[in-house]
Amino acid sequence: MENALALLTYDWFYKHAAIGIAAGYFFRVFEHVIWSTKAPPEQNPLGNVRFSMMILPQSVVIGAAVGYIFLAIVALNFKNVTVVEISAYLLTGLMSFLATDIRELLRRISRI
Repeated sequence: MENALALLTYDWFYKHAAIGIAAGYFFRVFEHVIWSTKAPPEQNPLGNVRFSMMILPQSVVIGAAVGYIFLAIVALNFKNVTVVEISAYLLTGLMSFLATDIRELLRRISRI
């Protein structure tokens, strides 16, 4: 393929990104559940189910949007289609996992 950016269509991306976003979201919820078993109850006032429902929209939105931007950068620099396809899973999963931290970072920067 001459240009890997031509691969990044809406239909192609969301089929790959859905798996990455689901994996990143699962690992974030899994990490929270493990943390909450060791934390005192006053540090986890929402509980695990409410926390997982609270982070679902931001994991989907940030995972898809920022993951697509990074994937476009990868597709621009690497001409190999296999690298782009694997990066579609990994980048969206990573951004979905980091969505809560990115939101928290932006909130702290806006206070400066």
